Amino acid sequence: MSKKTVFIVISLLLAVTFSFVACKKDPVSVTGVSLNKASTAIDKGQTEKLVATVAPADAANKKVTWTSSDATVAKVSEDGTVTAVKKGTAKITVTTEDGGFSASCEVTVNGVEQKMPLTLEFPTAGTVTIDKTGEAGTVYYSLDGGKTITEATSEPISVPDNGKICLYRDLDHDLEFFEYFQIKCSADCYVYGNVMSLISKTDFETANTVFVYAFYNLFKNNTHIQNHPSWDLVLPATTLADHCYQQMFYGCSSLETAPELSATTLAPYCYGTMFDKCTKLEAAPVLSAGTLVQGCYSWMFYGCTKLNSITCLATDISAEDCTLNWVSGVAAEGTFITPTATAWSDNVSGIPSGWTRTAP
Repeated sequence: MSKKTVFIVISLLLAVTFSFVACKKDPVSVTGVSLNKASTAIDKGQTEKLVATVAPADAANKKVTWTSSDATVAKVSEDGTVTAVKKGTAKITVTTEDGGFSASCEVTVNGVEQKMPLTLEFPTAGTVTIDKTGEAGTVYYSLDGGKTITEATSEPISVPDNGKICLYRDLDHDLEFFEYFQIKCSADCYVYGNVMSLISKTDFETANTVFVYAFYNLFKNNTHIQNHPSWDLVLPATTLADHCYQQMFYGCSSLETAPELSATTLAPYCYGTMFDKCTKLEAAPVLSAGTLVQGCYSWMFYGCTKLNSITCLATDISAEDCTLNWVSGVAAEGTFITPTATAWSDNVSGIPSGWTRTAP
């Protein structure tokens, strides 16, 4: 090979090398990230996948991490799949590894228990017996999630391992104190769903009217019912009737969390002895009604030996026996949250002795 040829070859190689070096670019940095939604609503127990877009499209490192501001409400996996855990709101945030850019989506978890009929779920097999007295309405049940609904008799209903029984009733009239039906279980079970399925088996999602003695004695002395770890028991009625929840959970010693009580218009003895002897109950549901009526909270938390927190927003507590003995036998120390203007006494019909009073 002549010197001239060698020179030409070397020149070409150098040109190619210089060209390659000139064309080689630094890795493209991330300039931002966005999500396909700024907000979304998911029913409890459901999932939704959020999609993150890293900019620019040719960024070298598109790795991201996902976090939730409250994983007890909504949790998120590594691929952006959000799982709704309980009713509430949480912010889901995606953050880029390169540059630390972030974007968020506000997730609202809907409490779908209102769409579920009253349900008992048995981890191990058991039976449910319906004891009915007087003209308390026809009771129905389903073992297949509402696909087949059967009229209940006095015979025990067998529920298999990990099985569920949904309960229904059609009721359109007030009852007398001797007219009620009671749910008895032979094994430990979770209770959740909308109690209004015991008012209307077809329209319970929207039903909001209760009747006198409607749920009287419903779970009385049922020591087997427990709170489900994810699903809640819902009592959605906002206007109550006389004695409607009286003794509903009397003696339910395995119940640890009370259902929310959303009613703002009360009726005589509506909550009387409702949680009497619920010995695992530590906190009362928020009592939102501003005006109390005769006997409405009487004996409500009697014998709840672990109860150490009550929030009562009433400003008019003048009605006869409205809080008679309602906190007799609760924990020796606790917190009572109430408007400071309310004239509570310090005893078993007022604020428990030894408790600290604070304002909401």
